[in-house]
Amino acid sequence: MRSLPPTNNMQYHAYKIVKYVNVKSSIIAPAFNNVGYGIQYHFPVGANTLIELKIIVPIK
Repeated sequence: MRSLPPTNNMQYHAYKIVKYVNVKSSIIAPAFNNVGYGIQYHFPVGANTLIELKIIVPIK
């Protein structure tokens, strides 16, 4: 599930977490005609930093 509305043409990226990292989690609010109530995660740094630190790797 994407966090972007269907009308947004930004690229979708998926990653696998391969090292331990502390994250915050919360319940997703309904938006863009989707039900919501899943879990979202907030990382302490951006994706580029997590890739450089080899904490996440892109899923092809």
